Amino acid sequence: MPRQSEFIGKSHEKLTRDLLNSDQTQNDTEEQLSKLDKTNRDRVRIASEKSAEYIRQKTDFPIAEAEEVGDKLKAGSSDTDLRVFGPNGQRKPFSLKIDSGTTTNVRNPTLRSLSRGIFDQKLSELLTDEEHDRLGRLTSQYATGKIPSTMNGELLDIMEPKFIDFRNRNESALRKALLDEMRLETNLVACKVTGTANFDGFFSTNQPIFERFNSGDGKLDIYTKSTNNSSLFFALDNEDLLQIAMYGQSQGSESKPGARAVIRVAFGDAEELE
Repeated sequence: MPRQSEFIGKSHEKLTRDLLNSDQTQNDTEEQLSKLDKTNRDRVRIASEKSAEYIRQKTDFPIAEAEEVGDKLKAGSSDTDLRVFGPNGQRKPFSLKIDSGTTTNVRNPTLRSLSRGIFDQKLSELLTDEEHDRLGRLTSQYATGKIPSTMNGELLDIMEPKFIDFRNRNESALRKALLDEMRLETNLVACKVTGTANFDGFFSTNQPIFERFNSGDGKLDIYTKSTNNSSLFFALDNEDLLQIAMYGQSQGSESKPGARAVIRVAFGDAEELE
């Protein structure tokens, strides 16, 4: 996946921290910003300004200090990017997101983590021996540059039937697992900034589709698209809900080549602060 998106996220977290602390931009923030092109630097600056304003408005105590939560300090399932502290020991965590469309990346788990989170199974238990061997072959081929990160759609071929089978067996359990992965209960600060650095507002987790999905209403469809060989799409009564993209990973948090997923939630139109 593009490294630029990682730099955008880190820059957004660090600059929002600096603004909440009323500090000048810190060296680690400047280091991250320097990795971005001008347009994305402008996007991060406006997103950070709006995020700091939003956090101040949504925090019911004076903010004495803001702290970025580095990757090493995050718990395995935590989606906290920044914490604010009050003068009397108060604290509140926030998850920061920035996107230019109507969907937002809320999670980026390994395929192993996704298997545990959605199916409550180890990946080695979820896959058949044949599928496990196939995945090993695909990740090795990707790591050596023989195939693209999409693995030519073969990873999707392995995982799509797992989701459909789960829905057919126990749809209520699948809905609950997906809701947990969508992180709708977090203090989410998800702002939409267009590719030309125009701020369109914040995405809201209080959408009717999420309420219907949580209550078990509507028809849940799981499908792929011929124009996208890495993503699995979920819709409720033909309305976009989320998508899960799966791709190869040649290095990172796993000790050997593996695969990751990106969970993107369809939040719809962004809204301005009240």
